[in-house]
Amino acid sequence: MITITTNNHRRDILYWEELSDSERNEFDWIKCSVTITEDEAEFFRYKGNVYCLSDIMRVPDGMFPGWDGYENDTFFSGILVKHPVEEWGEIDSDHVIVGMYYS
Repeated sequence: MITITTNNHRRDILYWEELSDSERNEFDWIKCSVTITEDEAEFFRYKGNVYCLSDIMRVPDGMFPGWDGYENDTFFSGILVKHPVEEWGEIDSDHVIVGMYYS
C-alpha cells in the first residue's frame, strides 16, 4: 500500500538566479546540458532540498492519481508534484504542490 502525505501548500517556482551559489553547484550539469539552459531551468524547494522540475518524471496513468510528476528517492519512496489549479480553472504555472510517497 502506498501512503502519500502533503500539506497542499503552494511552493514558488524558482529560477537560476534565485538559487544560492551552493544550490547552483548541485545543478552544475545544466551548464553542459543540450536539452535545458540556465535561463529555462525551473526549481522548487521542499524539506530543505532543491529540486529541478526537469528531473521530475511524468506520472504514468493510474500510478499516482491527481499528481503530475514524481521523483524517486529510494525504491519505496519519493516526492510527488502537481501544478495547482486556480478556482477559475486555469493552471497556476508559478507554483507547485509537493508531497511525499512511501510504501
